[in-house]
Amino acid sequence: MSWIGKLYDTYVYCEPLVGKVTGENEPVLLPIAHTTQNAHIEFCIDSDGSFLPGTARVIENKKDSVTVIPCTEKSQSRSGIAPIHHPLFDKLQYLAGDYVAYGGEKGNSFHNDYMKDLRNWCESRYANKRVCAILKYLEKGTLVADLISERILPLDDKGKLIRKWDSEKYGEKRGVFLAGSALHDSLDAFVRIDVRNRDNPQEERLWNDPQLWRDFISYYAQKESSNDLCYVRGIEIPCSEMSPAKIRGGGDKAKLISANDSNGFTYRGRFTEPSQVARIGYETTQKAHNALKWLIEKQGFRNGDQVYVTWGTKNEPVIPIDQNSISMMDEILGEPDKLPYVHTEYARRLIKLMAGYRVKINKRSEIVMMGLDSATTGRMAIIYYEELDGESYLDRLNKWYSTCVWFLDYIRKDEKGKPISICGTPSPNDILFAVYGPNIPDKLKKSAMKRLMPCILANKPIPIDFITNATRRASEPMAMNQYDYRKTVSVACALIRKFYNDKLKEERFSMEVDKENPGRSYLFGEALAYYHYLETVALRAADENRVTNAMRLKSVYSRKPAKTMMILDEKVQPYINRLLSSDKLDRRVSDIIRDFHEVMGNIKIDDMKDKPLDPTYLLGYSAKLTELYNRKEN
Repeated sequence: MSWIGKLYDTYVYCEPLVGKVTGENEPVLLPIAHTTQNAHIEFCIDSDGSFLPGTARVIENKKDSVTVIPCTEKSQSRSGIAPIHHPLFDKLQYLAGDYVAYGGEKGNSFHNDYMKDLRNWCESRYANKRVCAILKYLEKGTLVADLISERILPLDDKGKLIRKWDSEKYGEKRGVFLAGSALHDSLDAFVRIDVRNRDNPQEERLWNDPQLWRDFISYYAQKESSNDLCYVRGIEIPCSEMSPAKIRGGGDKAKLISANDSNGFTYRGRFTEPSQVARIGYETTQKAHNALKWLIEKQGFRNGDQVYVTWGTKNEPVIPIDQNSISMMDEILGEPDKLPYVHTEYARRLIKLMAGYRVKINKRSEIVMMGLDSATTGRMAIIYYEELDGESYLDRLNKWYSTCVWFLDYIRKDEKGKPISICGTPSPNDILFAVYGPNIPDKLKKSAMKRLMPCILANKPIPIDFITNATRRASEPMAMNQYDYRKTVSVACALIRKFYNDKLKEERFSMEVDKENPGRSYLFGEALAYYHYLETVALRAADENRVTNAMRLKSVYSRKPAKTMMILDEKVQPYINRLLSSDKLDRRVSDIIRDFHEVMGNIKIDDMKDKPLDPTYLLGYSAKLTELYNRKEN
């Protein structure tokens, strides 16, 4: 129950923000007893309950379709063939008295039950004048007819509503079928109604009206409900056995708490009734789930149906983990660099970033990290959960961003469109790309992300298969385009460097070329960089554009380095001779050739065997190649 308690505390702290729009495209923290629904149709009436011609429209923008609506426990959790109605806005079958006359199949009972409950609200001491206007209008039973006259609901040749659009039969889509939210049947169209007051034309649209929210909350709260012990708050309050859905979005039916059957295995075994498992107050679960929805929409990291969210219980700012560190720093610090920055500059920017967060997040801050996923349509599970203080949270992320670092040359380009090597930490999605490629199946991607998140959020070791897969893919340049190859090598090196440094518990591998104790694999990687670079320089001088022998043989080189080195050595000699005999010999190239022979001389005779190279060869290759290109430019 800890997660519910933390979400409840968050909602209570953020309660002044309920219903307020804090910025463009910013989500709204919902009031209790309310949910969101994607509407398809909108129209207006006046305060006397009269339809206003020319106001009806199809909501084509999906973002605009999201509507805050009053709901009850049962309507919020409705499902099945006879779902309970919402108290105010809902589908045609509930609102329209002439629904059956135009092809509706579910009878008038849906409408009659809806109208009965709406009258009860309007006759109570918590009646809302604008809601009463809607009641007056709906009692006329002309909703469908009015929408037909406004060309919102198209008719077939029998005078019935066209339920499913047939382009061959009816031509281009029109009317409600242009709605931005998915609509499989016109009879399922969700309707929202605004009430315009001639005396107050600037009045808030009804679904965004705080007065409406307050009136319904008060009305709903006064209904009879039995008190019981809330396991979260430890007090006796009205409790609920139903918990909200739509946690990850408007169409999400999965619930974190559910016990909706008595014949399955929901709570069977130790208990006979769901109430014996745990009791949660209605207000408690409403506030907790509304807070979770708000946090996910505001700062959640989505991976398909999977979502991860980190938050402070007092609404402290959190560091985004879904971006690479370069983009994140530019966005937060507001210092986008036009030129590449080295590791020292990256470290400076990271210190500055963390210092900014430490001002707002301290030891007393409560930070919660949570991961959610659904195994089935109706059931959701917490796949990751941890609570920690603010200092520990910042220390963990600081370690991730300071250790999983390499030269990323797939993010920025110079004025000529050439990639720039810039120090940074790859994003989670970039890591999975490097490990599994661009066409990773959804199931595998979710599983991999579940294993990666603890590495970022809790400093767990990077799985060895991530290193193996990334190394293998980075050793196969001929299997991908140049951009994907650069990206894969860069990310693989960041992972490899972190993996081995964490394993050795010291910074054994730095960002610069290791000149002290490089090791066999690392030296072979340096040699490969020379083979590639020297051939590239010679080809460019001759205006030739083709793949180097080093790239063609890289995969074999990683498995049989000694044998492949002999082949590459033979193939590179003509290019070296071409460069040395050139009238325009660049002194830097001459120095590089000398350094190449020096590196070759450092490889011990005992190491010249076809034992496969370990992943550190990529560090030697990438570090040396970066050094060579920078040397050329400088």
